[in-house]
Amino acid sequence: MPPFETPPELAIPHGNAAEIRGRRTGAGHVLRIWERAEGTTWLLIVTIYGGWSAILAASAWLPLWIVCPLAAVFGAWHAHLQHELLHGHPMQRQWLNDMLAILPISLVYPYTVYKRSHLEHHISHLTDPLDDPESYYVTPARWATFGPLRRAVMVANNTLLGRLVLGPWLSTASLFNQQSRRLFAGELLAWGEWTLHGLLIAVMLWTIDIYTSVSPWLYVFGIAYPATGLAMVRSFLEHRPAKAEDHRTAVVEAGWFWSLLFLNNNLHVLHHERPGVPWYQLHKIYAKQRDAILERNGGYVYNGYLDVARRYLVTPKDLPVHPA
Repeated sequence: MPPFETPPELAIPHGNAAEIRGRRTGAGHVLRIWERAEGTTWLLIVTIYGGWSAILAASAWLPLWIVCPLAAVFGAWHAHLQHELLHGHPMQRQWLNDMLAILPISLVYPYTVYKRSHLEHHISHLTDPLDDPESYYVTPARWATFGPLRRAVMVANNTLLGRLVLGPWLSTASLFNQQSRRLFAGELLAWGEWTLHGLLIAVMLWTIDIYTSVSPWLYVFGIAYPATGLAMVRSFLEHRPAKAEDHRTAVVEAGWFWSLLFLNNNLHVLHHERPGVPWYQLHKIYAKQRDAILERNGGYVYNGYLDVARRYLVTPKDLPVHPA
């Protein structure tokens, strides 16, 4: 650059003041529209559905040992997208968000069942097995009725490895046990939810079987099951049965991969405090208010998921008996 030439970053834009203000105002207007429309979430939706579809389509020429793990990651990512959609994003009309979330990529949970359970979880006494529908704990009275094998399985499920391997199976069994009661009681809403869910699964697996090299059985056990296990890494220790309810929800200060996969819900205490905040704003709020947030939750914080694995890969984080 010649010695007297103005650096590009300091150069005054060409045009009169009105034109310059117009350009700046135009850029700001576009940014405001993007923010109001939650453009970041729309970009996420396109990325997840497009990436999952592209990976399955690529199974014709990619080896399955590459396709299945990648598709499982997108399946876990989609589960967290469903969580974002049920909390009222990106559209104000919730039925439109529900339409975007209803595809059962991870197979097991009907979206409407998950949505109702999760919203109840937000207003419950967290971890209380008699009140919190997402509690992994049982009452002492119920624990006393379990045999040695069932106790061993539940304790193993309180290790990170156990949650990855056993978690999807145990959560599926628990879901079917709960929902079968609704079905046998003749609850019309339950019959409608499961009929729709079954039809969506049938159409999805048929389409995958016809247009990709992934069979239905491979999708169930090679993609959907590990996707559910991977999604459970986040929920593994996000709540504990502390005496003070403010101290029951965790923070995991994860790196970019896990934070993006879990849509910043590793900052879980902040999500419970502000469930209406979009996922992409949580890390900014946390960065500004970290000390105050950790003071409120009693310092229930982990230094990433490697820290979690070091502590609890094969060691139970606690017993599944609620101390209260």
